[in-house]
Amino acid sequence: SNVSSSSSSSSSDEIYSQQTERISLISSFLCSVFVGAYAPIDVSDGSGMNLLDINTRKWSDILLSATANDLESKLGSTVANSYDVVGNIH
Repeated sequence: SNVSSSSSSSSSDEIYSQQTERISLISSFLCSVFVGAYAPIDVSDGSGMNLLDINTRKWSDILLSATANDLESKLGSTVANSYDVVGNIH
């Protein structure tokens, strides 16, 4: 039973790693659609995900590693201010 569970988890990790290019919230996803490129997650959304160190405004390494492998690259290493201009609408 443990072997099956472990094998299933390993398989899920591989699928996540290979098939997930980007993780976005709906707000940054819609922004990405409008600008034609990946838009960063903003501070307010990052805070709501409980993965952001609000004092440094950077992703928390401890929380990211406890959640998933290679999560920062899938979220984007940059966290934007809510008022930042991230591109032109296409």
